Formats: sequence, C-alpha cells, structure tokens
Amino acid sequence: MLVATSLIYALIYFTFNILIAVDWWAGQSLRENDETSVVLTKMLSVTDILLDFVFAYNFYVYLITGKRFRSELRDLFRRCLPSSSSPPPAAAAAAAAAAVAMVDAGNDV
Repeated sequence: MLVATSLIYALIYFTFNILIAVDWWAGQSLRENDETSVVLTKMLSVTDILLDFVFAYNFYVYLITGKRFRSELRDLFRRCLPSSSSPPPAAAAAAAAAAVAMVDAGNDV
C-alpha cells in the first residue's frame, strides 16, 4: 500500500515537473505555436488537478485498507461527538426548558 501510494505520488509529481521544465525551457518559441501551447496548458491543468487528488487518495486508501486507521478514526469521532446516553449540557437543558415554558405560556393565552 505504501509503495503504491508513493509510486503514484512520484509519477504525478514527476510528470508535472517535467511539463513545467518543458514550458520554461521552450519559452517563447513554444508559446508562438498555438496548438502546442494549448496541449501543454491542458496537460499542466490535468496534472495540477491530479496533484490535489494525491492527498485525498491517501486518506481513502488508508480508510479502505487500514484496520487500525479505521478504529482510531472511529475512536476520534466518538470523543468528538456527544453520545446519546450522556445528559445534555446545562446550558442546552436550560434553553430547552425555557423554550418549553414559552410554548406552554403561549398555549394558555
């Protein structure tokens, strides 16, 4: 898994850097040829999008294949989210009681 992720990362970054080098090296002569310039611009755009994909790719690979990663992620979310069995915080309970009281007062009128 680590080798595959590293190879994809290296391949995409290598391609992007080669395209940047070609653009820099060819300079103005490349930009004068409209067709070549359009192809190079499109290739740079695609590889730039793929560069962002690499970072998201790592998360999903580990999520799918890593049992320990999934269990630690689950534990993290359990600590962050309030459980349904725990009593509500005092402020939330007071707000709920005030809302009920307001509704009850409105029904009496």
